[in-house]
Amino acid sequence: MNGPTPERFDSLITRLTDELDEASAGLRVTTEWKSVRGVVEDHASRRDELVADVEALDVAIRTLEAQGDLLALARDEVAEAERHAGQERSRREREDRQIVQAVTSFLRPYSLLSVAAVVLVPVIGIPFGEVALVCALPAIWAYLEMRRRADHMTGRAWVILNDDVRDLEGRVKLYDIITAVGVGLAVLWFIGSMIKRFGA
Repeated sequence: MNGPTPERFDSLITRLTDELDEASAGLRVTTEWKSVRGVVEDHASRRDELVADVEALDVAIRTLEAQGDLLALARDEVAEAERHAGQERSRREREDRQIVQAVTSFLRPYSLLSVAAVVLVPVIGIPFGEVALVCALPAIWAYLEMRRRADHMTGRAWVILNDDVRDLEGRVKLYDIITAVGVGLAVLWFIGSMIKRFGA
């Protein structure tokens, strides 16, 4: 039966030191990594004392082996946590892109309907008066539909590039303003037409 040897002790010190040095950033912040490093550094500094006593050397070797097991367990836990974090990031990125795609795909219809409201109100209002109010209905529907899609963007912590999201939000707000102008114009035209009709 092989007893504890200085060579075995040195081998463990070298292996554990290498594993500590090669540890990931996530592993280095764990209590386990710091604890193992402390034990290894302490044993390395007391090498001469420990190898001079067979019983102390045996305890030291068993301690270092246990520290190796602890470090391996911590490494596996950190790797699993990082794997889960990566999967969560991928899931959130997919959700981000789905939200952006939903808003982007409706941006052109929204822009057309919002601008159309502004243009059509006087075109329809001049010959037909209060009927101009109808011109605002498609723009109102488009606004409500865009709000339904864009509400998912509000207060979200984005994984994808924030610049792209801010640009999209800016374009949506622009067409919100145009829609408000079109609806306001239609309402004012309707009120003016009604006053003109009943006031005549």
